[in-house]
Amino acid sequence: MVEDMHTAYWEKFGGGCAERKFIELCKHLIDDSTAYTLEVAHRIHQLTLSMHFYDAIVAFERGGTA
Repeated sequence: MVEDMHTAYWEKFGGGCAERKFIELCKHLIDDSTAYTLEVAHRIHQLTLSMHFYDAIVAFERGGTA
């Protein structure tokens, strides 16, 4: 679980929308979770059962096999 995601957008923490931000990584993981034909994406999908997005929180349910 990753909390306080809202701080990634605060200027005093160097925030904003950029490729290097964690939330952008999460967006790529969403894409990867449905791209079964990619070997790397398939491994990510097997290890991450679900991702849940809440107010300022991203929660990962892990499990499965690599």
